[in-house]
Amino acid sequence: MRRPDRPGSPDAGADDAPGRPLFIGTLALPTGDEMVGETVARGARLVADGADIVDVPLTGPGDSRGGRDHQSHMLSVVQALADRGIVVSANTCSADSALVAAERGARYINDDSGGTADIFMARVAAASGLTFIAGSRDRRKGVLPRLDARAQAIRRIGELHEAGIPPERLVLDWSLGDPERSERDWRVLEQLEHIGSLGYRQVVTAANGSLLSSLLPDDANAEQREAATLAVSVLAVSAGVWAVRVRNVARTHRVLRGFPPLGQSARQPSASHDVEAVQS
Repeated sequence: MRRPDRPGSPDAGADDAPGRPLFIGTLALPTGDEMVGETVARGARLVADGADIVDVPLTGPGDSRGGRDHQSHMLSVVQALADRGIVVSANTCSADSALVAAERGARYINDDSGGTADIFMARVAAASGLTFIAGSRDRRKGVLPRLDARAQAIRRIGELHEAGIPPERLVLDWSLGDPERSERDWRVLEQLEHIGSLGYRQVVTAANGSLLSSLLPDDANAEQREAATLAVSVLAVSAGVWAVRVRNVARTHRVLRGFPPLGQSARQPSASHDVEAVQS
């Protein structure tokens, strides 16, 4: 398996950014007949704009080219970016895709379901040795999102520890902006610092300004929504998150690069951190 000797640790290339939040640049899905080299060039531009990590989507709802073609294209992108020394996060809910991405050089597995969409994901993530970015969108039937995000985080941490993912290779990811979960998303934003007291790194994704849409005029344009997205990122960094995931890396980087050193909640937890300590 092609990966760093100690993936997810400081020598993997991204975790040791001194005293500032990391920027995860989201690579948009290819359109039309875009060639692999063109997609790779877009990923490299994200790094030039300030991204520490490039998040490469390996699955996409409504992908008109079909799952297999899309997967082949984006896995080639993962490998090409990794070969350039760029730190890559493979964004997928599929254990099979995550396994192949690890072999192609990805250093992070980013699953917005937190390993609940594929029963094999947590075990694959543990075996891969990569850092697992666990999203909060629980895909299991009958499991409803909890307004108490800290309690939800504790439950998920325990499940992932049982699957073999150690604290130092676990990151909690909060994707904010789903109009159907706005109340819960506001609670997450309010609780970020409290959740950070658990000692785990956190990532926040603010999608299209949706979380602040109620504060915008009905005819808000793209610039206003982008400003709302940026505002959520600023609030997240103020709460001490380890990273923000954004599409407009250049603008976010310009605004946030001068923020003061991050607090303890953004730092990597020690290997001695265990479930019992979290639950106390």
